[in-house]
Amino acid sequence: MSHTPSRRLRHALAGGAVPLLLLTGLPAQAQAQEAPVHTVRPGDTLTAISAAHGVPLVDLFRLNGLDHESIIYPGDAIRLTGEAAPAAAAGTYTVQPDDGWWIIARRTGVSAAELQRLNGMSASTMLHPGMVLTTAGKAAAPAPTPAPTPAPAPATGDVIRYTVVSGDSMWGISQRFEVSIPRLRELNGLTRSSMLHPGQVLVISDGTLEVEPVSDVQPIGDTFLGRTYPSHVTASANENLRLLRSVPQPSPEQMREIVRETAVRMGVDPRLALGHAYTESRFRMASVSPANAIGAMQVIPITGEFASELVGRELNLLDPYDNAVAGVAYIKYVQDRTPTLDTGIGAYYQGLGGVLQGGLSAEGRTYVATVRAAMAMF
Repeated sequence: MSHTPSRRLRHALAGGAVPLLLLTGLPAQAQAQEAPVHTVRPGDTLTAISAAHGVPLVDLFRLNGLDHESIIYPGDAIRLTGEAAPAAAAGTYTVQPDDGWWIIARRTGVSAAELQRLNGMSASTMLHPGMVLTTAGKAAAPAPTPAPTPAPAPATGDVIRYTVVSGDSMWGISQRFEVSIPRLRELNGLTRSSMLHPGQVLVISDGTLEVEPVSDVQPIGDTFLGRTYPSHVTASANENLRLLRSVPQPSPEQMREIVRETAVRMGVDPRLALGHAYTESRFRMASVSPANAIGAMQVIPITGEFASELVGRELNLLDPYDNAVAGVAYIKYVQDRTPTLDTGIGAYYQGLGGVLQGGLSAEGRTYVATVRAAMAMF
């Protein structure tokens, strides 16, 4: 997404408040079924699921910890029967499956930053179903945590292990030890749904880890495609590039699969998502533009914040999986609001407001043609 931040912001401001409810789609099957769980299919909505199974919408919300602003994706399991989670005491909130800081903030009316302060946590703290968060009152003192094991310099042949402590997250561990999240999962046989537990021993390096020296990273200039960007934007871009280059990243082949899997999971044509990612970065995660467009999907921070609102959790654009989610969520958003595939592709580059108001620019048309050609490769 190689364009100015003001263009990217315009799509979020055009027409007033940004809608958070993205549950429109084709109706699900009309006849009721007796299965206790419904697996979400492309085009499903909570309203359609309610009608198909004869379960009142309010009961779906209660059973699954959802509300009118919740977003569902293909593959999600929606409970149709059973008991709801126990009600939390006043001033507390019990974390539900798939909860994130953003969605909890909307449900409780307490900002994500304030929730983190009250509970002695941070944006990188992993939330677990059943965890009880304080939503009012004085800030909680952080639980005593053993001093983290210092990150040793990996040496060929050394196997490095780390014991998980309370408050650890995959992202925090990856940053501390300069190893990518995909590599951590590969070394430990974990998946995206795996949870960390205090006392769990992780393999950090099997002796083959190589990290690109930070000093070798070339600084990003302030000019791109004829535009010159302010110094604070390029300074942030250089810092993000330094962070990305300081830890191993997925190979282009691995990143391509991450984008493909993310698109399938979120109900977006994988060829379209792959066409965008190939055009933007050639699937290179350690890529940042002078406009501070980050990662394989080249998402600028303000669009990352918007994508976080769309998916209901805080996304970290420096994480390969979150970067893919942010890009695919925005692809879905603009495609749902444009009359043709090409205008949706152009909106990813120009911004939705710019395309709807003024049509595709010359640069936009070139971008569309490039993405279209890339789609044919996949």
